[in-house]
Amino acid sequence: MFNLHLVRINLPRGKSLKIIPVGDVHEESPLCDTGRWRNFLRRCRQEDDAYTWYILLGDPNEFASWSDRNILLNRKLHESAVQELDKNALRNTKNFIRSVSFMRGRCLGVIEGNHKWEFKRLGTSDEIIAKALKAKFLGGLGCVRIVLSQGGRFVNVDVIATHGKAGGQTAGSTVTQVDKLRSIFPGGDIYIMGHDHERGVWPKSTLMLQNDGHRGKLVLKQKRQLLCRSGSFLRGYVDGEDSYVSDKLLRPCELGTIKLEVKVKRERINGEDSTHPDIHATV
Repeated sequence: MFNLHLVRINLPRGKSLKIIPVGDVHEESPLCDTGRWRNFLRRCRQEDDAYTWYILLGDPNEFASWSDRNILLNRKLHESAVQELDKNALRNTKNFIRSVSFMRGRCLGVIEGNHKWEFKRLGTSDEIIAKALKAKFLGGLGCVRIVLSQGGRFVNVDVIATHGKAGGQTAGSTVTQVDKLRSIFPGGDIYIMGHDHERGVWPKSTLMLQNDGHRGKLVLKQKRQLLCRSGSFLRGYVDGEDSYVSDKLLRPCELGTIKLEVKVKRERINGEDSTHPDIHATV
């Protein structure tokens, strides 16, 4: 499923918008770094203000992957067994909702991951989370336009987000997967992908042609774009524990999240006022 979403945010003078993508937590997994996850949640509750917004990138819990769900469905489980699985999945979903309840009303959207649970009547676990947080369910790929207003001026920030595909085993291949989003939506500001558990931000630029209405000229402007991998809280190498990462001899990932900051920047260029988003990242 693909969804468009429009979010309007009013920023007082001197304030900036913070965006924190959160994905691949795998909260119920024995490999989840629960200490790091709880510290992250504690910091968000204590330090983040009303102008910090979040976007969820999928895989909040250790639900069945697509292949696991396919096996379960093909086995045609008894109704009682399905109910027991549903009960466990709903409990885990509610636990995650309680963990992130402070995001309610400040969530740009919820992306669907590959680790999810499908309920007969309630939809998927990701849809339940979105509803509880009063957020838009974006499906597998979402485009969020943020309209920022500050002091009577307006700027647009376009966020392209998906749970994504694995990035390969080199730093170059992981960002290449994110960069493919630019071939579909070339004019975006922020591109975010999860899934491979990497954490990082790579700045890129593109050229944009614009009409200068005042002088009747064609103007070439360079636009800064950020390619992001949203990180994870799932460890790959734990003594005495099996994991997909260790079984496949994959590299360990830098755990945690990234933070994006957007300021409304006003400057005078060639005698003309210009207002645009100034976007930076902390990894």
